[in-house]
Amino acid sequence: MKRSRSVLLVVPSLREAWEDAIAPWFERVLPETWKRALPSLVVVPTRGQANDLKARLIAKGYSHLGLQFVTPASLRALLVRDNATPHAQPEHLRLLLAIAASEMEDRPNESEALGAKAVARAPALLLRALDRLETAGWKFEELALPAFASVVQRFNDLLKKCDLVLLGKADRRHLQEAAHGERKFSHVLITGFDGAHWPQWFLLRNAVELAENATIVVEEPGGDFSDIDLCWIGSWEEVCGEAQRAPKSAHAPGDSFFTETEMRGGAEPAKRFDFLIGTNVSEQAEAIARQCVRYLADEKCTRLGVIFSSGGALPRLVANSLARLDIPHNDGLAHIVPGIFESAEWQAWIELQRAPRLNSFLRFLNALLDPAVLSPKISRQLFEKILRESYGEVLLDDLEILREFCDGHSDKNFQVVAEALRALPPRSRNFSNKRTRRLHISVGNNTRSKLPAPRTIGRNVAMRNFRARFFCAGSKKRLRLLALRVQTPGIIRMRPCSCSPCRRRKIGNGRT
Repeated sequence: MKRSRSVLLVVPSLREAWEDAIAPWFERVLPETWKRALPSLVVVPTRGQANDLKARLIAKGYSHLGLQFVTPASLRALLVRDNATPHAQPEHLRLLLAIAASEMEDRPNESEALGAKAVARAPALLLRALDRLETAGWKFEELALPAFASVVQRFNDLLKKCDLVLLGKADRRHLQEAAHGERKFSHVLITGFDGAHWPQWFLLRNAVELAENATIVVEEPGGDFSDIDLCWIGSWEEVCGEAQRAPKSAHAPGDSFFTETEMRGGAEPAKRFDFLIGTNVSEQAEAIARQCVRYLADEKCTRLGVIFSSGGALPRLVANSLARLDIPHNDGLAHIVPGIFESAEWQAWIELQRAPRLNSFLRFLNALLDPAVLSPKISRQLFEKILRESYGEVLLDDLEILREFCDGHSDKNFQVVAEALRALPPRSRNFSNKRTRRLHISVGNNTRSKLPAPRTIGRNVAMRNFRARFFCAGSKKRLRLLALRVQTPGIIRMRPCSCSPCRRRKIGNGRT
């Protein structure tokens, strides 16, 4: 396959990039773009830069029919569209890394156990480091970090079983395939990237290899001559050949330094500056949103821009405030939407699997966007109220015990709650492999079931975690404990109620 023709242009600044490199490229490519069989691409780091280029084309009266503007994320999705193997989504990789870390939390080595717990809570940081190491061609073993070695090894095993690879390794593999594959693009323009975008190096190389004609526009480093930017330009020169310097635009000095009013001795009207101060990020975001509303109320305001120093919580909160006010806007920074395995519902469900208790279930119930998936017959508030009332009666927060209590209640709402709890999937074996005891319970004189009680019910049951009471035999609405079989020897003393039958009860070898 014939090698693609690529050109590297170096411009002094962004202004010269548009006037001397980008605009001439559009004038040369756009007239025939819609006629070509292969599409043409413009690759930029962010959507805001793509929208700026589109606005400039519209202002000049150019049509970009047949021209695609993509960011690195959309470019990667475009390149792997025809691949037979599934593309590894970031949320899938984070889930696998969290699973690998959770399996290593019980390691006898203390440093490995602590490292595994840290990774299980926040897997994104280690995953980003592994991806960058893979992109740079390094191996994690070369770093000599024994605290995370077991987690990374288990993570690699899970990747092989799932037939997935990290993004950096996938980009390297696609680059090798692109060198001998067919061309997918007619013209490709890459602009706006610098030394801060090394993780996308192989991805951009893929776009260049798959194009018949490629143009890369880079900005010349400033006065400090950053080594990273110089290395970035040098790496592109190894691919495209020696860089060509775009001619500088000639700007005649003189009146351009002053406005016409100032040359005539007049004074320009004073500009208005508003300073907004907030004690925290939320107040700053709310102040910015309200200021946008005031600016948009002006009839002369045809276009409004909000500039942030970088991505983070502030631009995300401002975008949410504008959306809440039903103000159409273009979020140029945006933020990564949590995947299905990072949503609040999934995290609450995992916590419920680990500990099927009242509080964990209520967190799962409140995290659901539609509580009707549990039971369409009862509201979320009533569901929670019934469970709390049941807990107040039995003084046990185990869901199975609460379910049995609600099932034996005469109120229909309690029975609906029991039906909803019974419809939940069984606990995963990974979270229920602890030794259990059997707790015999009954309502009145009819024995309901034998439920597993957690291992926390031990010798000090009456002192710390749990206080059990014997209720009067005549009460049929309360749950009565008949017997407790404990595997470890010892006497468990429980506080009885004040009635005379309960005072005569004996437990084990001791009198209460």
